[in-house]
Amino acid sequence: MVCEQDEEWNFAYVLPNHPGEPVEIVVPSALQMGWAESPQFFCAASETARDVAASYVSEPVGSLPEHPLEEMMMPTTFQLPKTEGMTAKQVAPFLQLLECYVDDYMQIVQSTDPDVLRHCSRAILHGIHSVFPPPAISGHSGEEPISVKKLMEGKGLWEVRKEILGWMMDGATRCIELAEKKQAAILAELKTVVRIKKGVPFKRMEKLIGKLRHASIGIPAGKELFGPINRLISMQPKMVYWNRCPEVKEALQDWKQLILESGREPTHCKELVPGEPEYKGTLDASGEGAGGVWLPGTKELAPIVWRVQ
Repeated sequence: MVCEQDEEWNFAYVLPNHPGEPVEIVVPSALQMGWAESPQFFCAASETARDVAASYVSEPVGSLPEHPLEEMMMPTTFQLPKTEGMTAKQVAPFLQLLECYVDDYMQIVQSTDPDVLRHCSRAILHGIHSVFPPPAISGHSGEEPISVKKLMEGKGLWEVRKEILGWMMDGATRCIELAEKKQAAILAELKTVVRIKKGVPFKRMEKLIGKLRHASIGIPAGKELFGPINRLISMQPKMVYWNRCPEVKEALQDWKQLILESGREPTHCKELVPGEPEYKGTLDASGEGAGGVWLPGTKELAPIVWRVQ
């Protein structure tokens, strides 16, 4: 975060201390994620790095300079796993998608050409460093902005099947499924919650529903089960008693079955978006309200922006 000299004192704060201990004031040298404005500020920077990386990808293959960390993404001895239906090498042009979620960068490339994959590796590495330079350039005392630890764990390697943000993506079958750990965690909580005879605290229920909403991204059939759950959420009771809302318990039991089936038969990408939409929209919500936009799809529509407090 860049600010004028001496302005850093505007971000100083006092550390909690016990009586009799000296007062300690922290003057941060970098943006701290605990502040209310931090996510928007940080995401604006990380999205900018994504845009720069995307522009580098569009450059001719082989035109980008080497990057000191590229060996961790594309080792000299690198070979993609053999998968049925994949050719040994695919020449340009190639299709690719580069996205950013807070501080995680994800890249999908439809190619098995090592030169193309190395080019895309360099693009994302140079793109991140263009906005978040390493300490050798910035003079900052912090660590390398690109997580070397994650790269050493192999999380930056190109793979046909890879876990991204809790989802297992398969580029060969074009299917998506919840990661095994997430499946197991949600199933365990569902089993526990529905077995409690009387009911469960609303906060525990709310946490479980949040996980199910995330799961519905890759299990679209589950979205149809949120009707009774949404009505319960709108009432916000302190306790959820099953004898008062048996339809919610039934919906949770159905969700348990859906997650089990999705583990045996992953969801194909064509099931996620059924055909071209007549209208396109997006929305978001918080404690202050909800809002979103509507745009034309296959049918004409004047662009609409809406908000509900």
